[in-house]
Amino acid sequence: DAFAATVTPIDLTTGVAGAAIPIAKDSGISSIVISPSGAIAYVAVVPTAQAYGVVVPIDLATRTLEPGIVVGAVPVAITITPDGSTAYVVDSGDGTITPIALATGTVYPQLLVGGNPVEMAITPDGDAAYVMDGLDTGAVIPITLSANPVQDVVGNAISAVSGEAEAIAIAPDGSRAVVVGGTGASLISLPSGAQLGTTISGSFTAVAITPDGTTALLGFFDGTGGTHGVLPVKLSASTSGAPIILRGEPVAIAIRP
Repeated sequence: DAFAATVTPIDLTTGVAGAAIPIAKDSGISSIVISPSGAIAYVAVVPTAQAYGVVVPIDLATRTLEPGIVVGAVPVAITITPDGSTAYVVDSGDGTITPIALATGTVYPQLLVGGNPVEMAITPDGDAAYVMDGLDTGAVIPITLSANPVQDVVGNAISAVSGEAEAIAIAPDGSRAVVVGGTGASLISLPSGAQLGTTISGSFTAVAITPDGTTALLGFFDGTGGTHGVLPVKLSASTSGAPIILRGEPVAIAIRP
């Protein structure tokens, strides 16, 4: 709950919400992610009066907070490696990515990507990450990942999405990604960044790919106050299906495994 700075657990069997967990005072919450083990949730907190952000771990068994981990300015997203060893925090306020060793809470040196990073996705094999930059014409910036994040290497932008960058999703086989932004969505090949097919026009805010890798779901909105919804797109042919109309603007999409 962004403005209340609380996290609310929900029993997925009954749909009943539990008591809200207060995270921080005089702060906002921008993102939450759960470790692959399901034991810990990590919450990105943006203090209103500090030039840095904090990641707060929550022990989900006891619903207690662990000590906060200081990261860069305005953390907006957190991505965890498939093996659960490292979290990467996207710091949009200072153009950096902050790696954190989750076993110890150790913060590694920040990776400078520049611009205004807004989202990051890691390939299923954990060998690479791709960062969306909201300023540099929606650039997609690759990072070669290592078992030791000190050795991670930030590469040159490989691709771009038209308009302000919003989100990226990587296919289950790691060979392709869908990038979306303010005026279009594109399917790109990884690691080259070459575009596959034609750009789909629209104002897109979110993206997810089905577990079988066949379909992308694109959240869209009409900036003139028109329709909002989700557009299914077949990746093999870049053909769109009938849009699923929603009542409000979608900001995130998650698919059950």
